[in-house]
Amino acid sequence: MKPGAENRQKGGRARALAALVLGLLIGAFFHYLLYRYSLPSKPFIYVAF
Repeated sequence: MKPGAENRQKGGRARALAALVLGLLIGAFFHYLLYRYSLPSKPFIYVAF
């Protein structure tokens, strides 16, 4: 095994974990945006009157 292979493997795990966390955050953000976009601008009770 090469001397630098262990450091590269740790770096790959850290990068994969960072990509996973960043992907989850971006997914949660877009999910929230779609949720807010689907809400009516006025509550239904005000639309009736």
